[in-house]
Amino acid sequence: MDRLTKKDERGFYLYNCISPNIEDCASTASCPDCYSAKVLQKLGEYEDKAERGTLFDLPCKVGDTVYCVYAVEVDEWEVVSIQIFEKDILLRLGHSGTDDYNAAWLKEKGKYLFFDREKADARLKQVQEGATV
Repeated sequence: MDRLTKKDERGFYLYNCISPNIEDCASTASCPDCYSAKVLQKLGEYEDKAERGTLFDLPCKVGDTVYCVYAVEVDEWEVVSIQIFEKDILLRLGHSGTDDYNAAWLKEKGKYLFFDREKADARLKQVQEGATV
């Protein structure tokens, strides 16, 4: 990811541009109450997290519906919780009002885990026709 911001010596995030005078690009950096300065601060914090590997872009949230493809059917599940591990993300799944539960690794997205019913149905057809991953 290319950064859009950089920090100055005061700790303010500024536009990352090629101007010889960085203040030309972010004259609001000296005014922390300015909306533009707040936007730059938030963007810079997100970029810092992305560089550290602590910013996640999840394809779903708790409460969303996901679809799991099995050999003979597509089953609809609700995301109950999300667990983040070092090498993958685990979705804990359930059916409302029941004790049914399931889990799916995010790395299975596009194989057996889907966020769109039509794509899940298409994958089921492939599985039933003998297709592999």
